[in-house]
Amino acid sequence: MTMGLRRAGLPIAVSDYKDLARDMLVLGLKDLISRRKWLWRDKEGTITTSSGTRTYSLASDALRPYRDSWVDETDDNPLIVRDVQDTDWADPDQSTSGQIHTVVFTGISSSDGTWQVDLIDTPDSTNTVRYRYEIKALELNDDGTDDDTDLDLTYPDWTQHAMLLFISAYAKGEEGDDVGQMADLQLFETMVQKWEDIDKQMARTGRIRLPRADQRRSSVFEVVSLSGLDSE
Repeated sequence: MTMGLRRAGLPIAVSDYKDLARDMLVLGLKDLISRRKWLWRDKEGTITTSSGTRTYSLASDALRPYRDSWVDETDDNPLIVRDVQDTDWADPDQSTSGQIHTVVFTGISSSDGTWQVDLIDTPDSTNTVRYRYEIKALELNDDGTDDDTDLDLTYPDWTQHAMLLFISAYAKGEEGDDVGQMADLQLFETMVQKWEDIDKQMARTGRIRLPRADQRRSSVFEVVSLSGLDSE
């Protein structure tokens, strides 16, 4: 926030400017996250079960849990995600306990906003369940108590430079510098597009192609991207 305001020629010591920078940081990160499913937004979490407890909360920064990522590490067993209506029919009074085989998303907690899941059958032992999810955009308190949050823990370095430009652009706009605002927004868009392209390349799946027997000259094999298979 400090560097964004400094680029705009504004002091962060002025509370109104600091509040503006905070608001623009949160808005900019939400804008960034909405662009695509960035690889760096994937995160892993775990649940430690307790005997007789069926409902559990996911990590507080979980925006969306992935369906095909659930594993009971203790029993070395992949878990299936089912609809809550299916499990209601199978066990109406939720009295069945034993080995976990199913996960049900039951919604968002009204008390703390976290995702809630039921593990079925209700665990009868202490197990470690692993899952993956997509993280939320960073939220900062209006009172500034968490302004020192370290973005390095959840965001790659380039996003911090992008946010510097985003904050600077709107700070300049607030001061009536429309030309400066448009220039910084263009730099922001150019940077985001560059890293979108890089993220797409990283996410692209490849396959290993082994040569035919009559083509083998050595033990070397070729890695081919699936993106080039459409023409085959």
